[in-house]
Amino acid sequence: MTTFDPIAIKKGRTWRPDVFHVNVAGFDQIWKDYRHLTGPIRGRVGRWLFKREQRFLHLVGARGDAPFPMVSPQPLILAMTFIEGRELVQGDDKALESLDTVVARLHRKGMAHNDLHRSNVRVVGERVVLLDFGAAVCLPKVLKPITLLLQRRDRHHVRKLQAR
Repeated sequence: MTTFDPIAIKKGRTWRPDVFHVNVAGFDQIWKDYRHLTGPIRGRVGRWLFKREQRFLHLVGARGDAPFPMVSPQPLILAMTFIEGRELVQGDDKALESLDTVVARLHRKGMAHNDLHRSNVRVVGERVVLLDFGAAVCLPKVLKPITLLLQRRDRHHVRKLQAR
């Protein structure tokens, strides 16, 4: 039997999904709901955003660097594992080293997170897990200069987090 008790975390704006914390049969999950994006243009964009973030989570979540996508309960609801962790705090040297490692691993795959800030980093033990890959990019090699600029921006945000 499936229990369903959603707790709204964030209300989606314009092109953003609604985000819920859900307990399904005793397992905590995060659901990103793109269903409110309807119509010919918004519906297409919603499906594209859904598939794009799902692809990033498959690539990065398999190593434990991000939540792992789960079977979606409905089309346009992106279900993923809930990461039980805490926010990054000042003086968390091991976690900051782990953040460097995770971001470098992401960059070696040709990706950029593109939205690194304190609320998108969860500390689990002494390692970090990155959240919210909605703005992540992995551009073709032809556009490598743009990817490098975005990766430099990621590294800048990591340094800002380390300085705080």
